Amino acid sequence: MGVMMSYFASMYVRNITAMPIQDTTAGFKCYTRKVLEAIDLNKIKFTGYAFQIEMKFAAWRLGFKLKEVPIIFTDRVKGKVR
Repeated sequence: MGVMMSYFASMYVRNITAMPIQDTTAGFKCYTRKVLEAIDLNKIKFTGYAFQIEMKFAAWRLGFKLKEVPIIFTDRVKGKVR
């Protein structure tokens, strides 16, 4: 269910924003100092998944490139979940 929700949320965001990125709600994120200095962080209003989308969108609108590095989560094979 969570994977489907994330998929459709990303599809919706891509259609609305036209950002050239597949997974708008997750992934590994790294911002250079130049990007963080260019974004007016006081205008970032959202939290959680929406925060991730808003930050990517703000950087993209300012002309910075977005690079996606896929993450594949695997089930735990050792230890216990507490």
